[in-house]
Amino acid sequence: MKMFSGARIKLMATYTAILMIISISFSVVIGVIATQEIRRPFDFFPPTVTQSIGNDTFHEVFEQRINDANFRITIVLTMVNIVILIVGSIGSYFLAQWTLRPIEKAMENQARFVGDASHELRTPLAAIAMENEVILREKKPTTKQLRDQVQSNLDEIGKLQRLTNYLLDLNQDDEVVLTNSDLGMIIDEALNLNNKQAISKRITIKNDVTPQSVVTNAGALTEIISIIVNNAIKYSPKQSTITISGDRRSLSIIDQGSGISESDLPHIFDRFYRAEASRTSEGYGLGLALAQHLAKRIGVTIAASSNQQGSTFAITFSEKPQTTLG
Repeated sequence: MKMFSGARIKLMATYTAILMIISISFSVVIGVIATQEIRRPFDFFPPTVTQSIGNDTFHEVFEQRINDANFRITIVLTMVNIVILIVGSIGSYFLAQWTLRPIEKAMENQARFVGDASHELRTPLAAIAMENEVILREKKPTTKQLRDQVQSNLDEIGKLQRLTNYLLDLNQDDEVVLTNSDLGMIIDEALNLNNKQAISKRITIKNDVTPQSVVTNAGALTEIISIIVNNAIKYSPKQSTITISGDRRSLSIIDQGSGISESDLPHIFDRFYRAEASRTSEGYGLGLALAQHLAKRIGVTIAASSNQQGSTFAITFSEKPQTTLG
C-alpha cells in the first residue's frame, strides 16, 4: 500500500532522529569528560612556571597538545556519529518495516475481506434483481411463475442470511465459557444439523466416539464439528461413508471424497478461499475459516490432511483448558 511507504519513511526518520539525539548527547558528555581528564595534569602546574620547550613555554606547549587532543576527540566522535547515522538509518528502515508489517498485513486482510464479502453479497443481489426484472416484463404472469419467483427470492435471501451470519460469527470476540460437556451429545447435535444433507446423498455417518466428558464450550464445538461434517458431505460421493472417531483428547473426521490438493491444503482455513475444484458448488469459503476462528477461542486445534482416498480433519483438545477465553 502506498500509504505505508510514506509512513515507513516517517517512522524511519523518527527512529533515526531519536538514535542521533542519544548518540550526540553521549558524544558531548564523552567529549567534556575527556577534555577535563586531559587538562587535569596541566592544572597542577601554576601559571608562573616559565620553563621553555624549544621556542615555546611549557604552558604554550601543553595548551597546544590539549587543543590537538580535543580536535582528535572531536574528529573521532564525529566519525562515530556519522557511522551511527548511516547504520542507524538502515536499521531504522528495517525496524520501521518490521513495526508496520503487522498493521499493513491486517489492513490488507481487511481490504481483501471487504472486497470478497462485497463480491459474495453482490451475486445473490444481482440474481434477485435480474429474476424480478424478468418476471416484471411478463404482461400476465401465471400464479406458478409468481410463486416460483417468490421461492427463488427466498432462496437467495437465505444465502444472504447465511453469509451475514458467517460474517457476524467471524467477527465475534466476546467471552467464551468452557465447562464440562458431554462429547457424545455434542457430536449427536452436530450430526442432526447435517442429517438432511447426508440422507439426500445417501451418505452413512459412522460415529465411533464413546460418550464422555470434555472441558469445552458445547455450542462452539458443535458448530466446529458441524462445519467439518457438512464439508465432508458436500465433497463426498454419493453412498460413501464418513467416520468420526477419537476420545477426549482428539477427534478425527474422515471422508471418502476426492481429497484436497497439496496447493489448496495450506489455504483451506483462509476466509473466502475455495479450492478450484469446489468453485462450482454452493458455499462462500467461510465455513472452515469460522471453524478455525471458533477453535482458537475455545483452545482446540484443527489440522487437515488428505490423499486420493479422502480427507481427514483432526480436532485436538487442549491438555490444560482455561476456564474462560476472550
